[in-house]
Amino acid sequence: MSLRIRCINNHRELIALRTVWDDLAPSSPFHSWQWNLAWADSYIKSPQYYIVVAETSAGEVRGIVPLRREISRRDGRTLRWLGTGDARPNRCGILVARKHQESVIEAVAEWLAGAARDRTLGWDSMLLENVVCEDRQLGALATTLETLGIMMQSTIQQAGYYRCSLPASWGVVTANLGDRVSEVTPFVAKSATEFAAGIVNVMALHQQQSHHEGTAGRFVGGQFTRFVLRLAPELFARGECSLQQLQLAGRTIAASLILHNEQSAFSYVTGIDPMLAHPGLSSLLRHETLKSLSETGVRNLETYVDDRSHESLLTGETVMTKTVRLVAPTTNNTLFHSVASSHRPAMRIGPKPLSTSLLP
Repeated sequence: MSLRIRCINNHRELIALRTVWDDLAPSSPFHSWQWNLAWADSYIKSPQYYIVVAETSAGEVRGIVPLRREISRRDGRTLRWLGTGDARPNRCGILVARKHQESVIEAVAEWLAGAARDRTLGWDSMLLENVVCEDRQLGALATTLETLGIMMQSTIQQAGYYRCSLPASWGVVTANLGDRVSEVTPFVAKSATEFAAGIVNVMALHQQQSHHEGTAGRFVGGQFTRFVLRLAPELFARGECSLQQLQLAGRTIAASLILHNEQSAFSYVTGIDPMLAHPGLSSLLRHETLKSLSETGVRNLETYVDDRSHESLLTGETVMTKTVRLVAPTTNNTLFHSVASSHRPAMRIGPKPLSTSLLP
C-alpha cells in the first residue's frame, strides 16, 4: 500500500497527533508527545515546525519524523530534531512500528529528497544529533536518501549516555553504601502540591551548586525553565516523573528530578546545597533515588555521560551515539559540493522532482 506524506507546520496539528504519536513512540520519555509539545511551547515558533507524517489514503498514520527547520544566513535552511537543544534528550529518532518501517522510510525519503528543492518546504541540510549508533531506522533513511542524491556524513560521538541496571536485591547495594549522613530524611513528592514545591527546590539547588562550581547552570535561561515547569507536572500526573529529595530540619538540601516509564528511568536534573556538600550526602541521594525507582518496578537507569556518579553503587555501560548530517544538492549549496568531492565522485547529483501529489 502506497503512503502519502504531509508536513505539519503548526501547533494545532501537533496537538491533534497526541494519541497516534504515543502509540508509535518507543519506550522513552524523550520520544513522547508530551516532551515534544512542552518543548515546542517553550522554544519554537510555528513556522519552524517540520513534522513529516506518513499515512495511508484512509488517514491512518504509519510513521512520524519529528523535525523543525531553522533558517540562518550562515547555514541556510537546516532540519533538526524537534525537542532538542539545551533540553538535552539522550536520544532522538523516527517514530514507526517495525512492521511498517520499510514502506514509511521509502515514502519519507522520496518526499524529503523532493522537498529539498521546493520553494516553500525547501531545506539545505539535516543535522540529526543524539542518534543511538544502533538505530537501524535512521540508518535506512539515510541510505535511501543517498540513492536519491542526498549526501550523508555520520560522526560518532565519544559517548552518548550512561546506562546501568538496577539490582534485583537492594540489600547488596545498601551493604556497600558506607557511612550515611545523620539526621537527613528522604522525601518523595506524592501530591501535585508537593511536586510543584519540589521542582522549585531542585531548580534552586541546581543553580546554587552550578554557581559554586563556576558554571552557568541549566536554569540560567528562561526557555529551559519554562520547559521544565511545563513538562514535569504533566509527566508527574501520568506517573512518568518523580522527585527525590533529602531534607534536614524540614529544609530540602538535595533533590533529583527523574523521568521514567515502566522499564527505564533517566536522571534529568540534580541539585545539592553546596554549603552542605559531602560525599555521604551525595551517596544518600543516589541511594534513595535508586531505591525508590527499584520499588516502582523500574529496571534500568540512564544518566548524562558527564554524570556517572552512580558508578559507586552500580556498574553499567556507556551507550554511543552519533550525529548524522545530510546535505541536499540545492542551488548554490557549496557545502554539498565540498562534501561530494571528498565522498563519492560518481554519485548522481540531484534528487527526484517533488510530486505535487505528495504536497500537504
